[in-house]
Amino acid sequence: MGLCWGVGREALAVCYRRARNLIYLFSWRISVVIFLPALLLGCAVQGKPVFTAIFANACIFPVRIAVKDYSNAKGHELDVAYVEPGGVIEVFSHVALINDLPSSVPDSYQLTLFAQEKQRTLDKAQFLAQLKQSPYQRQGNGVHTWTIRDASLCP
Repeated sequence: MGLCWGVGREALAVCYRRARNLIYLFSWRISVVIFLPALLLGCAVQGKPVFTAIFANACIFPVRIAVKDYSNAKGHELDVAYVEPGGVIEVFSHVALINDLPSSVPDSYQLTLFAQEKQRTLDKAQFLAQLKQSPYQRQGNGVHTWTIRDASLCP
């Protein structure tokens, strides 16, 4: 059955009403099909901030590193890693929903340095205080990186 049939004026009026009703019926669906994916894609493309911290061994001896709640994207624990003098290792990596470092560091975060039968542990508050003193770089719109290079941290 076609949309319009007949030849008279009445038939054209019926055809016009049917066409108008079909346009109204499908116009919101077309809008959803066109604009919803664009809206979702726009929200998904927005970058989320990434906070990273790198430990640069300023000690004159190798240091063993253990980190609790190291990352929410790469695994929670950095169990044991050795860093030679002058070497570097990532000790924090979190993808955040908001651009706020203190709320992105888990309360249970711990960075422990072991060397020469001694150890030094930084909890969340001490870690954040150390980051405030450390060189900072911002890459692009959302990657924040601190480099911890402090000989006073040597155990």
